[in-house]
Amino acid sequence: HSAEDAVAHRLVDEVRTLQGFLDTLHGKYAGGVVDDYGKPPSKSFSLLDLAKLFTEETPESKRPTAPRIALVPVIGPIASGQRDEMSIGMEMVQADSLNQTLSELGRDPSVKAVVLRIDSPGGSVVASDNVWHAVRRLAAVKPVVASMGDVAASGGYYIAAAAHEVLARPETITGSIGVVGGKVVLDGALAKLGIHTERLDTAKRSGLSSPFGPYDADGRQAIGALMQRAYDLFVGRVVEGRKMPRDKVLAAAEGRVWTGSQAVELGLIDRLGGLGDALERARDLAQQPAGIKIDIVPEPKNFLEMLSETLASPEALWPGRPILHHRLGRQALG
Repeated sequence: HSAEDAVAHRLVDEVRTLQGFLDTLHGKYAGGVVDDYGKPPSKSFSLLDLAKLFTEETPESKRPTAPRIALVPVIGPIASGQRDEMSIGMEMVQADSLNQTLSELGRDPSVKAVVLRIDSPGGSVVASDNVWHAVRRLAAVKPVVASMGDVAASGGYYIAAAAHEVLARPETITGSIGVVGGKVVLDGALAKLGIHTERLDTAKRSGLSSPFGPYDADGRQAIGALMQRAYDLFVGRVVEGRKMPRDKVLAAAEGRVWTGSQAVELGLIDRLGGLGDALERARDLAQQPAGIKIDIVPEPKNFLEMLSETLASPEALWPGRPILHHRLGRQALG
């Protein structure tokens, strides 16, 4: 079932994004939201602790108070989850971590505007939609400008569409408003290796995502319906975020990609420009003076912090550890 169908069948009570739900709790309880409650504490000592012995800095002393513009990198394929779930060295957009960052920026009075630097080919439908909601909530309280890098397509464009303004370079690849889905079927390949499998299905669609057989007619119809819902949702997000007529969005959709120059003519982006232009535009929208501070958020880790995290989680260096948590049959934007 889709989420909406699950509500209709009374399997769930309400459809909401995780960050939207958490944001309501921030305002409801004086203590806010405790992250990672019940998670085992980190090691009692690290190289980072050693470095702190030689400084007088505390989290409170590092908290900015002067007006600033936050520059948020959105780089890599888009997936659900937290930043620490991935192997070190992988550039990924972890939706839960990014949404938490955007929520914190929305509540931070020192942040007058936010620039999203997007360089992403897309990814998970659910993760992209969750980020879209987070950007939309942020844009309701302060200016948000999207600056496209080399590629901001599919899920990358999905996210950008929620910003107040979108800028791209003439050669940027963007658009790709579309959805793909399916599964890899392995039984034929395994048979060539002398490996044979048997399936025992307990219900009509219990083997829908099984790699040991193709879709039957009913399964193909079910997957097609879910993909159509995801595509309609994508188009609807662009219509709402870009304030474009639906027929105009559809004329630029169906998975087609465009250069930045073409995207301006189609109305998918507002203007051509680089990161500097986006920062200047964010400053203008926030009505801030020239010279306002620009902060990269979250702040890049220094060498000691990265080394400390590596030593605290040696399993991250294990070469056999999976680094992408894809499931067969998962839908993806693009």
